[in-house]
Amino acid sequence: MADGDLHDALRAAVRSTRAASSAYRPAVAEYLYRRGLAPLFDRLAADGPPPRRLIEGIWRLMLETVATRRFGVSTDDWRSGGYPDRYFPLIWLELVPRRLPQMAPAARAGAVTALFNLGEKLPRAAANPVAERLVERGAAFAVDPEGILRSTLRAAGVLGAAAVAGWRRLVEQPAFECRDVDPDFLPGAVLAAPARRFVVVDALRPVALHIGVGPDGLGCRSTGAAPPSIEPIRSVELDRVRLTLEGRTIAWRGRDGRGAHPLDGVAPAALAANAEGDVLWIDAASTRVRWLRADG
Repeated sequence: MADGDLHDALRAAVRSTRAASSAYRPAVAEYLYRRGLAPLFDRLAADGPPPRRLIEGIWRLMLETVATRRFGVSTDDWRSGGYPDRYFPLIWLELVPRRLPQMAPAARAGAVTALFNLGEKLPRAAANPVAERLVERGAAFAVDPEGILRSTLRAAGVLGAAAVAGWRRLVEQPAFECRDVDPDFLPGAVLAAPARRFVVVDALRPVALHIGVGPDGLGCRSTGAAPPSIEPIRSVELDRVRLTLEGRTIAWRGRDGRGAHPLDGVAPAALAANAEGDVLWIDAASTRVRWLRADG
């Protein structure tokens, strides 16, 4: 991979995953990088500049499977039909590198997220044959990922709607640099407002930035005096799931289970979320507002 900025982002993802999980294993991550992510990057690059955000998002999902031991192999042993947990090896090393580049760009992120969600939810007895069947139907999957997922799940005796739905994963989006608007601004608290807007309050001064989410990402709509009584919030509700800052992660807990999203920050201090699935969080040592999307 020749993109220096992307390399930095991938290394940052490794650092945050290592910090957040004692189960992280470098040898497994290296194998997954060489055999899964690098071939995917090369195939996407054959058609032009690879989509950096997609590559980074996929790498973070890959690392999560390493950190939670759902991807547990650092050799080609998984190719044996008797290997117990073949779902993620088949998805990350066979299906995604080969078929994602053939897929419509707008469908790629959703397809990968749905595949990841399935790997978390399906029991082993169903997960392995589902992954094998998806690899067999790879060409059709590239054309109609949602349709092939559902028909494969039905054939395996799994209700497609129940398996694909549920908690939507948090996916990194471009950050907003407060210094571009106010060189002295240091985010201290953030509050969700109507119409996909957020109020970010300075930690040291009674000043606020009003940030909106639009087609081009986060943008400053206006500046002004800080509203009264906005304090840093470390726990919010999103789609009946509780999100909580715990160290350098956002931990989530809901009816469908629990998990954690690693954060690339020194001291995450506050977060906010809206009904549209936008999650903004701030770091006590940064002038950036970070943005995540509930994507699935």
